[in-house]
Amino acid sequence: MNMKINMRIKSNVSRRNFIVSAVIAGALIVGAGLYYIEVLGSYRVNKHIGEGKSLFVLPDTIIFFTVVLLGISALAYAYWKKVQLGKKIDEMDESLKSAFESFEEFVSLSGLKKSERSELNSEVLALFMEAHKNGRTVRQVIGDNQEVFAHEMIKAYGIKNFWLYDILTAIQYFVFYMFAGTFLISAKRGVGVFDAEMPYSLIAFFALAAFVTIPLVYRNKRKAFVEKDGKVPKGIIAILIVTVGFLAGFIILMDVIETWFEQNALVAAFLEGEVKVVASAWHIAGLLFVLAFSIGLKRRFHPNKK
Repeated sequence: MNMKINMRIKSNVSRRNFIVSAVIAGALIVGAGLYYIEVLGSYRVNKHIGEGKSLFVLPDTIIFFTVVLLGISALAYAYWKKVQLGKKIDEMDESLKSAFESFEEFVSLSGLKKSERSELNSEVLALFMEAHKNGRTVRQVIGDNQEVFAHEMIKAYGIKNFWLYDILTAIQYFVFYMFAGTFLISAKRGVGVFDAEMPYSLIAFFALAAFVTIPLVYRNKRKAFVEKDGKVPKGIIAILIVTVGFLAGFIILMDVIETWFEQNALVAAFLEGEVKVVASAWHIAGLLFVLAFSIGLKRRFHPNKK
């Protein structure tokens, strides 16, 4: 196998671990940075009216630099793991490397989503690395037909119970929607991010999209792939029905609620009320923590993890 193929394997396999570590590190740094900005702003106001103290004796300053150091350490650890993985791949037998590349090609054409393909590739690579360590050949590991091996692995992967995995994915989508919605409202109304108020109805829309529609879409995609050996015409139809049905259903539901229950105080509060989703840097830090924590749980409780 040439140098180009070898580098491609290293890149594909290590990307997931590196991205997860980078997301966690970035969440720590951004959250701490935003909080520090808020503290620094408060410090300047207090100093201006004669109540300020030295910035470098503030406990928040110590917390800020500690969190930044943790974030940088996480990135350094991810890079170190990437280098170590590259060394192990270099030591693998050429036939195993070639078999893994073929498996990646099969997986890339499957109905699995990107994160699932990455997870499956990583576990098969671990299987090949263990085979190399024990002196086993490709044939002893996967049999006589690489295509059959790949198909069976993908099929077994796709029919497992993803309910917890999908819930954690929904949480990530919901946090992203809340962030994106807050920033868009802030830009549209010309107010600060911490002053932007999001309608309750929009929050309900995001929640339904994240926790109902998206899991149904992924479930139909996996089911169609397993039943049709990688061909997903019915899955595509199901995805379109679910998506269009959700959008139309929500619009109709809101119209019905507004028409039938307009005299109800609770309904009026829901339709017209707004709330600050991100009222301070602490809220941003909290949402980033939830995002990072859900990513960590997805890795720990993935359906394909033994």
